[in-house]
Amino acid sequence: MPKICGFMVVRKPAFAAADDIKPNLRIGEKEYRGIDRFPWEDLDDLHYAGTLQPSLASLRHELERSNAGDWSGLSVMKSYEDAKAVSLVVAEQNEIIALWSPMLAQVKGEFESPVPLELMGLDCLCFGEWSVLLAGVYASASHFEWAVDRINQYGLLDSEADCEAVFRSYVELSSRDIVEPLRDEPMLTCVQVYAVTPCMR
Repeated sequence: MPKICGFMVVRKPAFAAADDIKPNLRIGEKEYRGIDRFPWEDLDDLHYAGTLQPSLASLRHELERSNAGDWSGLSVMKSYEDAKAVSLVVAEQNEIIALWSPMLAQVKGEFESPVPLELMGLDCLCFGEWSVLLAGVYASASHFEWAVDRINQYGLLDSEADCEAVFRSYVELSSRDIVEPLRDEPMLTCVQVYAVTPCMR
């Protein structure tokens, strides 16, 4: 089993939108399956609506506590069973992914996955910010034409070199306000994104 930093519940691409946020998750026939797909959305929606069950409220509290202060911008659960419990709140809209990167491992730790996983590819995370693959290549494809051909069947990248090239292009475009600006001295981490194999879902 691969080493991971944790599990995340995200929206399936068809449901990764909100009333005021509708990101483009498709280029041609390829759909983005990375990290920026409304993670933990149901927990937050039910919490603010005041209808979150006590067991899920406890999981949400632990999620916030265990991820506080690491500045990664990502919250993960170490327990697959806890992540599964969250995903089942609106099962038809959610899926579980697992994440690993060297930088995430430094701040969140790492452990051997207790369930079988399938590597989908790399997402390009600006540490503490967002996926520049989604905010760059998908949102402004005309500025990343060379990168579109590098996107794999899961809507992600297969090499760190491609991830780094996307990041450099994004930083340059950000300096010209063509894409969403990043913080000063942005840092890239290439995040391995895994799907839970069908027999475990």
